[in-house]
Amino acid sequence: MTGPTQEFWQERFASGSIPWDRGEPNPQLAAWLTDGTLAPGSRVIVPGCGQGWGTGRSRPIRASTTPASSAPNSPWR
Repeated sequence: MTGPTQEFWQERFASGSIPWDRGEPNPQLAAWLTDGTLAPGSRVIVPGCGQGWGTGRSRPIRASTTPASSAPNSPWR
């Protein structure tokens, strides 16, 4: 399987062209945090985390969150 290259993502972050960035966590992650599916102390990996909205949202339950992004310009690289 092939997909966008690291350079593709680098260009997006460098130019600020990240239209998929909602400015908030993924709705499903937010739902799991709200309904208790992810309990305090849970360990979460957020692949393709972009600007890291999900990482910040998980702090109140003290989840151990690992952001992951392949773009060198991502704040979570």
